[in-house]
Amino acid sequence: RQVFWGDTHIHTELSFDANMQGTRTTQDDAYAFARGEPIALQPYNQDGTPTRMAAIDRPLDFVMLSDHAEFLGTLKVCNDPGSPGYDEQQCVDYRAAQQFDATPEFVRDVFVRINGLLNIPPDDATYPALCGPGSAYCLEAGTEVWGGIVNAAQSAYDRSDSCNFTAFPGYEWSGNSDGRNLHRNVMFKNETVTDLPYGYFDVPYPEELWARLGGECIEADNGCDVLTIPHNSNLSDGVYFENKMANGDP
Repeated sequence: RQVFWGDTHIHTELSFDANMQGTRTTQDDAYAFARGEPIALQPYNQDGTPTRMAAIDRPLDFVMLSDHAEFLGTLKVCNDPGSPGYDEQQCVDYRAAQQFDATPEFVRDVFVRINGLLNIPPDDATYPALCGPGSAYCLEAGTEVWGGIVNAAQSAYDRSDSCNFTAFPGYEWSGNSDGRNLHRNVMFKNETVTDLPYGYFDVPYPEELWARLGGECIEADNGCDVLTIPHNSNLSDGVYFENKMANGDP
């Protein structure tokens, strides 16, 4: 009969939307904040110093960071000079939008052109062009980032006898077809996870997401367990509550 308090929806600099709005919070920062430590917040001055600090008055018991799966690889490609997609125009524009003197209009234009891919109907869902042939650049980079997310959760987990803080690996599946929010927070029980953080571009229908998680985790008999949590179902224009699959079946 113990009650534990936590948060299962948190974005860091790894999320494209938060990143484009000036968020520089790292995973370590987010875990520190959850444990009650103060962290810096945007807006930042031109020299990179923050203008605000924030802290909570009581540490949380558990946390899952839910960075958007769809652009984990995109951000890494655009920030890695060694990536073959680094010089693609979308990456050039993204980095220009990160500059202190970038106008809000330009930043918004870059954001809409890339993040707007989440609004494309499921059958046409695709990674950004910067991801290269077969989206290989972003798939490889995203797998590497996902490994870092899992490792960061394990590092933050208090495995001492006191067990004061639990960190769950996870991400957000961010389908937004025609502007209808169908997002799910995907939370794993432990460090045994799927190879990829499957996003809208990989599995554009929720039942495809569940099938992947079922086959590669829950039914894999390897200690993996996972659940998905609806996020902002009120913004789905009723689609969340239709109770039918993409093919019309219940």
